[in-house]
Amino acid sequence: MKKILMSILVIGLVLMLLGAGTFTYFTDIEISRDNFFQAGSLDLKIDCESYWYDANGTILGSIVFPETDLTIQKFFNWSDIKPGDHGEATISLHVIDNDAWLCWHIKNYTRGPGITTGPEPTPDNGELAQNMNTKIWVDEGTTPGWQGKGVDPGEGDNIWQPNEDIIYEGIMHDFINNSNNWLGPTHLIGCETYYIGWAWEVPATVGNIIQDDWINFDVEFYVEQYRNNPDFICGSCRVDLEINKTVNILDPLPGDIVKYTISVCNGDCNSVEDIIVADGLPACVNYINHSASQGTYNYISGLWNVGFLDVGECATLTINATVLDRDCVDLVFIIDGSDNVSSTDFDIMINGLADAINDSSCCPHDGSVELIIVQYGLATARTELYATKINSANKNLLVNKIKAITQMGGQPNMYEGIKMAAFTPWLNCSRKAVNLVTASHTDFPDSVIAMRDILITAYGMIPQKDEFDAEAIGPNANAAWLKDNIVWPQVGTPPTGVYAPPFPTHNVGWVRPLINHQEFADTICEKIYELTQTCYRNCAELISSNPHDTNPTNDKSCVTIQGCIWSPILSENFSGGVPPSGWTINDIKWGFSNTNYAGGASAPEARFSWTPSTTGNLRLYTFPIDTTGFDECNLTFNHFVNHYTQPYTLMVETSTDGLSWSPVWSINPTSNVGPQPVTIPLSTADGLGSSTFYISFTFSGNSFNINYWYIDDVILHCLDCT
Repeated sequence: MKKILMSILVIGLVLMLLGAGTFTYFTDIEISRDNFFQAGSLDLKIDCESYWYDANGTILGSIVFPETDLTIQKFFNWSDIKPGDHGEATISLHVIDNDAWLCWHIKNYTRGPGITTGPEPTPDNGELAQNMNTKIWVDEGTTPGWQGKGVDPGEGDNIWQPNEDIIYEGIMHDFINNSNNWLGPTHLIGCETYYIGWAWEVPATVGNIIQDDWINFDVEFYVEQYRNNPDFICGSCRVDLEINKTVNILDPLPGDIVKYTISVCNGDCNSVEDIIVADGLPACVNYINHSASQGTYNYISGLWNVGFLDVGECATLTINATVLDRDCVDLVFIIDGSDNVSSTDFDIMINGLADAINDSSCCPHDGSVELIIVQYGLATARTELYATKINSANKNLLVNKIKAITQMGGQPNMYEGIKMAAFTPWLNCSRKAVNLVTASHTDFPDSVIAMRDILITAYGMIPQKDEFDAEAIGPNANAAWLKDNIVWPQVGTPPTGVYAPPFPTHNVGWVRPLINHQEFADTICEKIYELTQTCYRNCAELISSNPHDTNPTNDKSCVTIQGCIWSPILSENFSGGVPPSGWTINDIKWGFSNTNYAGGASAPEARFSWTPSTTGNLRLYTFPIDTTGFDECNLTFNHFVNHYTQPYTLMVETSTDGLSWSPVWSINPTSNVGPQPVTIPLSTADGLGSSTFYISFTFSGNSFNINYWYIDDVILHCLDCT
């Protein structure tokens, strides 16, 4: 909070409850100058505690007034502000008798240079507000919602907590410079107490530029009945930016180039500046180039600084990218098993993680996730699970192994936990997601940051697709420090991560503050899904604007390409004999050979022999293969023909019933052939899409004319766009 700023120098802050003309509904308006009330059944009352401190934390001034109708009261009235000063006001809102909609905004903002006695810029326009930081938040305490100070002492405590929603954070001038910038509507329950925290700071680095400068503004609050008023909005003119995102190909193949088009349009009655849109590319596409109708786009951070849009104007960004194969993701958990975690909480955390891994809706069981688990405690760390790709065959074994992890206890050492993860071998998936789960702070922050950097470097992590995130559990975990120093990538000035949820749409690390380990268990599924199953999902989202957007329903637009991959649905190397299990031969000349003439990966292989000589179509064919949903496949195999004389034909045939066969490849050898690989493209015309699809390797003719035909490494790859 002390890093934030909001000062009012010679501030004439006026609170005003203003009538809404000929509203159908009952209203109550207060103006601090005249204290006018329009007749009605709503009564808004306000109290305030406001303090001003120097850089050392010494109180320089205070304003405290009880619940009242505002007349001359001010939230800030400080007239000797200096660099390094800061303060905070807690404003309490009470709506009497009935539920109400609340709106509020800044109005009548003025500024001036005062009387300059020292060096200042020329011209001097009064730069105080441009050099002040401010943060405004819903001061609801450690428990979401309003329970009252007796239940939640954190309500209205003048201290921002990570779980409390931020209304605005940034430069004071940007917040107060537009009278149409209504905040709300917010539903107030009658006879409840609501708190708004408003902190301000003049950075110590600000110099002579603010000497004797002043700002003055009013704060207007407005309430209107809630019941029978579902479509209420704040103000007569609101900001409504709309984000739209499209992609030109929804089902591309690996290697295809896709074009994303993002537009932001200002369709309402107010011009908007300082527009920033986040659009980080998904991990399974690779950036090529971009073009923007205005502003600048950074593909590494994923942030598009659009700038200014007048009413009715739009800006467009196009991004070209190459679609990558849907490779696996290294999912690394670094968990706190120290004495800061009770044995009960440790079991809750471990079982929650195991249950999420067991649930295919959270974590895929197709080999696309490689799991690593490291625990730290006893002032050291150990690897609990070495890099293992999760699939349906080993899933139960892994779940039981996770549930069997025992707590280390002892003193926490976050440095050792990250170090152990950095030097635990991974299988080098294309994406890497590290998740630190901690209930402890660290006494050695610089060394922890340095070790995190070593981990990032050791595994070649890049900000476009990799991440280091954290979950801060309970009061001892310093979520703010993790956000500003540990999670990665970091963006902005100064660089920082973000709090989640919502999970960011641009390339930035996040920390998720959690009250206890049960909340970790309840939310781990969502996090694993976000890290492992969104590699082709891409969203454009409005991050900020001045004035603020008042209609969040159209501030985010997402597209998901199908991300087609070539999946092997049949693979046979004949190591189990000929015919393999489920395959069929119609002649004994098909058999097993412990050789490698076909040029496969290794012996053995299948062999067709000339003896005893027979004439006909002599087949080795597969079991019925379910190709439902596939319309494009490639059949590959290695083969070698040991030729004797002519004529004969070698074929690959397909069938949907095992009775009627159609050739899809054939040769009539006149000499030895190979060893060589063969690739045969297949389509629905060849029977794909059938749940009973057969493939046959067929000799046709008199077997006396050939010596041997060797076949190995038969693989059917099909294009999977699911």
